Order: sequence, then structure tokens, then C-alpha cells
Amino acid sequence: MALVSHRKRMSALTLCTATAALLACRPAALTPAAEQVHRGINQIPLSARPPVTPSETARAEVPSTTAPAEVSAGALLARGEPEAALARVAAEPATTGSLQAAVQRLTTARAARELGRPRVAVEALAELAAERRPAKSWPHEVVLHEYAQALVEAAATAAGAEADELRKQAVAAWDRAIDHEPVRNAAPMRVARARAMAALGVEASTSARQQAARRAVKALTEVLRDYPEHPDAAGLELLRAQAIVREGKTADGVRALRAVAIERAGTAAATSAEAALAELGRPVRYSAAEQLDRAAAARRSRDMALSRQVLTDLVEDSRSSGQLREAALRSRAYTASRAHDYGACADDLSVLYKKSASADLRGDLLRCLDKAGRYDEALAIYTEQAGRKGGAGRAALWEAIRQAVRGGRYERARELLGRTPAKERQRGEGLWLDAWLDFRLGQFDAAATAFAAAERKLPGDQARAARYFRARALLAGKSAAVGDEGGDAVAGDRQEAERLLRQVVAEEPLGYYGLQARQRLLDIGADPGPAPTLAPVAAESNPAPDFAASQATFDALASEYGWAFPALARGATLHAAGLLDEARRELRVGVDAYETLWGLDRGGWVPRHEDLVVGLSWKSTWKQPRLGLPKDARKLVRERGAGETLREGLFALTWALDEPYRRSRLMPSSAGSYKARWHPRAFRSTVEREAEARAFDPTHLWALMYTESRFRRHVVSSSGARGAIQIMPWTGQQLAARLGESFDVDALFDEEHNVRLSAYYFAELLHKFHGQAALAYASYNGGPFNVARWLAAKGSATAPLELDVFIAEIPFRETANYTRRVLEVQAAYALMYGGSLPRWSNTVDLRVEDNIDF
Repeated sequence: MALVSHRKRMSALTLCTATAALLACRPAALTPAAEQVHRGINQIPLSARPPVTPSETARAEVPSTTAPAEVSAGALLARGEPEAALARVAAEPATTGSLQAAVQRLTTARAARELGRPRVAVEALAELAAERRPAKSWPHEVVLHEYAQALVEAAATAAGAEADELRKQAVAAWDRAIDHEPVRNAAPMRVARARAMAALGVEASTSARQQAARRAVKALTEVLRDYPEHPDAAGLELLRAQAIVREGKTADGVRALRAVAIERAGTAAATSAEAALAELGRPVRYSAAEQLDRAAAARRSRDMALSRQVLTDLVEDSRSSGQLREAALRSRAYTASRAHDYGACADDLSVLYKKSASADLRGDLLRCLDKAGRYDEALAIYTEQAGRKGGAGRAALWEAIRQAVRGGRYERARELLGRTPAKERQRGEGLWLDAWLDFRLGQFDAAATAFAAAERKLPGDQARAARYFRARALLAGKSAAVGDEGGDAVAGDRQEAERLLRQVVAEEPLGYYGLQARQRLLDIGADPGPAPTLAPVAAESNPAPDFAASQATFDALASEYGWAFPALARGATLHAAGLLDEARRELRVGVDAYETLWGLDRGGWVPRHEDLVVGLSWKSTWKQPRLGLPKDARKLVRERGAGETLREGLFALTWALDEPYRRSRLMPSSAGSYKARWHPRAFRSTVEREAEARAFDPTHLWALMYTESRFRRHVVSSSGARGAIQIMPWTGQQLAARLGESFDVDALFDEEHNVRLSAYYFAELLHKFHGQAALAYASYNGGPFNVARWLAAKGSATAPLELDVFIAEIPFRETANYTRRVLEVQAAYALMYGGSLPRWSNTVDLRVEDNIDF
């Protein structure tokens, strides 16, 4: 197989990259482990064969960009200027029938839709959508999806038969698009198709209406089965119920509408379902059991007022049985807990606990008492249980000790710890608490001795924490000394403390305790030694390649390797059209395929994500896709220079298209230290703009982003948080409402939207805690309500609360580790891009504002 020389490819690609420094490294990266083959990812057909003359054949299918930098129609669309993009197409039309003309039509359609001109988009894409045998490198399903969306938008401005005809054409286009190979966005297409089908035939004759409704019911049933976690599942269920009624199955439709009204209580869909039932002459009347279900559904929908009202009515209804009243009381307690009204939760559960002191109920009650700040009541229950014999009693005693510490009852905790067997105080948690309680009670000499013992017995990070707090105890004992008596001993304690702190600094200069140890040395006027050095990778000082250069790189890669990596050719086409989101997805597929082919996949845990396929988060279970590679593509591994050429081009594209996660993966250790490679200024213009608008340092957002997602736009946590800086959908909805913006849960994957909401949220957290970044970090993970109550529990008028102590006592292990981690990362960013480490005050301001509690 004749291929152009390595030298020729290197020359072509080097012209397309920002600087030679971007390309002076070899690949070293990780790729997601595979669970199953997904047709949207297996983008290289098993029958793929390299063309006889790859240089000529592939180039014939890849649009060339000859316009000057940043002036092509695609470039204008990509930077948010759709009107200018349309003008550019009109001014410089491509030759009819050429690939460039097809690209211009795709640009025109997207620009027209963004400007609210769907009929222009329909006209632009009609001919392309009718193509029955498109080239493999042509993203035909994207064209069909764009065309179908334009048709539906046009139908919204039409009426009667014309609207139905437009929707039928859209459904037909989606039918073809969903069956296309590959398809990265089948889920949103299937949902949109089902919605369009539900709107068909509403004003048609009875038989036509029923036939259309029957098809809509089938489509909606399949969508709800396959995507039960869709953000608008309630709306889809309502459409299905309404379609069943139109189908002529009134009894079934009534049942479906009642199910929506009950199971989706608290949503607009439930209100519409109730109205539809009233129009059918079946006004809703709910049984007591259905009211319990409605209350639980309203709680899931976050309509706490409705949930509470329904449950209160059941509790106060004299006709309610004792069993029903107890069920309603417990459900009301759960609703109060979700609403952060933990006092009401504890009150309701206390009533039930007096009647039946079950272990399950006791656990719920103790959690509400703790969160309500009613620590003494919780301790009373724990100590009562601690009096039991055997393992249950010992477990309750340890829970009582932890509860006493959470509530700031250190004397009580010391007394309870004294009840434990001596051997339990000489290992693990008991060993740590023995020292910690001395420290918190101001018995610093005893604490220093106990921390020394813990340091010898505890592993790794715990030993370092013990060493750090031993130094703190020695310094605190010195500070508490008065007069000249014991002066030599005091001086010795200070010297030993300084030695320990310097040891911690040396062990972990950019780790949490190393950074804290440096702060404590500075606090006492001691020299902590030189700050660690940390320089960003060379690429960080270079501007990203412009649109034209990026297009040329895409074209060059597609020309040489598009036969083995169709994602590169598809990406080149989409990028030329200005469809950046779609082009980025193809680039991610290409990078992952490259790493798989060259054996750079090292496995390991991978978070749930939609990097490659849209809509995986709508499924009930996650099955991450894996790449399928044909035998012919593997021949590239044996070709000299092919791997390096691909890496260079892919690296340049990840830089130009702002894909920081995969850009860092493509950098080897020779490019810089781990921190330098994995601490980029991701999405820099967006982050810096939003941080400046909220008047805080952008390094806070980068530190959060690194910790939350490693800069991946499409990560979804196990709890449902989305985006590069993880935001829960409900939190995002509240933030958007405060900003007067509409909200779409999947928009959290867009870095502009995600960073804007995150910046606003972080600014509110900073305001709540008077500019204390560490408390804002803790709140981002553990919630501002919890941080506020922890401060209230630990604050004292006689002894100022210290930051290192507060973080050490955060009761949520995940939140404590998260806070330490973000502090580390922000310090690294400050050093790398600001030239110095941050200075942390160790005194906590206990004042808390009431501006935000979610």
C-alpha cells in the first residue's frame, strides 16, 4: 500500500499546528475500559479496507478550506455569528454539486435555525436529506436530524394539513437517521420523533387521528421504556396518555392520565393530566393510598409544599386510620428532611419512635436530630443503646462518641471514650480520637504525646496528619505558657514543632498537610524554605490554532487516515460547516480510537459520561461503549511514523477545539510534570470571563473543575450531577431561575452554560461564608446548609475555630477529602500561573449569610 512519506505528513501537519512546541512529545494516555460494543461508537465497519490511493480518494471526500483565517461561513457560525455566516455563503457560493456546496448548505441550515428561520433551513437541506447513498465520511445522520428539526419548527408556524405534512416528513427523516451507521445521537432523535408523532393527526378525521395516535403510543412507549431517566419523562408520559385517548381507548387513557397525575405530582404534566381528566368528565378523586403516592411523587419532583400539604391533610383527617396516620407522619418527616426542615422531621419521627422503637426508625430519627442541631437528644438515644450487651452496645457507644464530636461536646466524648476497652483506644479510630480529644480540650502536652504514639502506628496520610497536629499541639502549648518558668522546655517544643512542620513540608510540598504546615511556619515567623517550583507546559503560553489552521489539520488527518478513522473525515466536514459540538464528538471518538489502536488503553475506572454517545444518562443503567477496530486499521501500527503523525495532529485539534481532558491524555511525561500536564487553563476565555464578572480568582473554578471531572464536559455522577463543574439538575434549575434564565438539564454539558451557573453558585457560596474559599469548596460538595450547621456546632466564644481543625472534623468523609483536594489543586494553579502559593488564614469567620442554602 503506497502512502506518502512520514516526512511529507509531518511537514503538512506542522503547518497546521500552533507551534512546534505543541508537537514535541509522544503519546501517553488512558482510554475508557470497554463493557460492550455500541453501534454509535463502532465507527469503523468490519469490512473497511484502505483505498488503493488513500491520498487522492480520501481528499475527494474532505472539504477544503481556502478562505482566510476566521472568515469562512463555518468559522463565523462557530463563533456565534449566524447572520454573518449566511451573508458569507451568499457572497461566496460554492460550485453546485461539490462537497463544499453541501457543507455550505449545512452551515446555512444551522445558522437559519439559530435565527428562527426554519423554512430557510428546510430549503437548504431538502436535497441533501434526499440523498440515499451518501459517502461513508459524510455525516448524513446529522443532516437528517438537522432537517427533521427544521421541519418540526416550521410545522409550529403552520396549521392543519400543512403542519401534519411537515411533521410526517420529519418523522421519515428521523427514521432514516436512526438507522444510519454510525449514529451518535439516536436517543434525542428517537425522543424528538416520538414527540412529532404525538402531534400528528390531532385535527384529522377520526380514523386518521386514531391511526396516528396508535403509532404515537407505540413510539412513546418504546422511548419511555428505553429512556426512563429522560429529563421530561413526565411530559412524555402525558403525551402517551393523551394519544391513548385519541386512539379511542378512553378507559385506558383515563387510567394513564390518572397515573401521570399521581406518579408525577408536583409537575406541570400532572396538572395537565388533571385538567384532561376534568374535560373527559372524570374529575380526579384520590384515595388515601393514592394521596400517599402523590405526596411521595411531589417530594421527588421537589414540590415540598404540595407533599407536606397532602400529608398534613391525611394526618389531621379524623377519618384516617392509625396505620394510615403513621404512614403519613413518616412520609411527612421525609419531606421535611428533603426541605432541610430537620426539626420538623425529628418531631414527626419522635412521635413514631415513642410508639415503636425500631432500629430503622431510630436511624432516621438520629439523622434528623443531628442535622437539626439537637445533639443532646441524639446522644441520649445513643447512650441508651450503648447500655445493651454485646456488639450492638459497643457499636452504639462508638456512634455516641462520634455524635459528641460532631456536636462539639468534647468533654462528653472524652468521658464516653473512657468507657471503651483500652485496646480499642490503641488502634485506628480510637488511637486518633484519644489524641484529638486532648487537643480539642486544650490539653496540648497530652495531645502531643498521644499524636506521637498515633504517628508511629497509623498508616501513610493518617501518620502525616498526626505529625502535623503534634506540631500544632507543641506550638499551642508554647503559646499557652506564661512567665519564664519552663522557658527551655518551651523553646525546645517550638524547635521540635518547627522540625516536624518542615518534615511535613518536605514530604508533601503541594499536598494538603504540606501546604498547611508551610502556613503554620509562616504564622510563627519561621522560614518554611523555598516554595516548590511548578511551571506550566509550553503549550499554555501559546495561542490555540485559529479556525482555518484547525480545519487544515482536520483535512490533512482525514486525507491520510480517514479510511481507517472515519470519525476524522466526519469531524473535518462538521468542523468546516461550523458545527463545533458535533465536530468535537467526532474528535473524541478519533482520539479514543487512536489510543485503542496503539495500545495506550490502560484500563481503570471511568466515570459515567456522554463523551461519545448522546443520551446515555437517560437510560436506567449505564453501559459504556467501546471501540471496534478492523484488522486493516491495525496495519497502521506497523507503519513507521504514522502513530506520531496522528498524535501530533490530534493534539493540535484537542488544543484548537478546547478538549482539555484528551489533550492532557495525549501529552507524555516528557512534556512536563503530572500537575503541569493535568492543570491546564481549560475553557480559558469562558472561565476567566465568568470569574471576572463575579469578582473572584478563576483558579477556583479550574480547581473545582479538575476535582469534579478532569475537565470533561459530559461526565454524569452517580447522583446525577452533570458537566465539567458538576451541577445537580435541581440545583441548576434553581440557579437558572435566580438568573432569570430558562433551564435545560442537558445544557449543563455545555461549558458556557455550566461555567456560568457554577461561577454564580460559587460566588454566592463565597458571599455566604464571607470570602472563605475552603468553606465554599466544602459547600460545593457537602452543601452550604451542612457547612453552616457544622460551623454552628463547632464555634466557641472562648476559642476561635481554626480552619485545619474544622476540615479535620468534617463528618462527611467525601466532603473532607474533597475540600482538601480542591485546596491542593487551587494552590498548584496559583503557583503555576500566578507565581506564588496562596496564603491561608487559619482563623474561621463564623458569620454565615442566608443568601443561599442549596
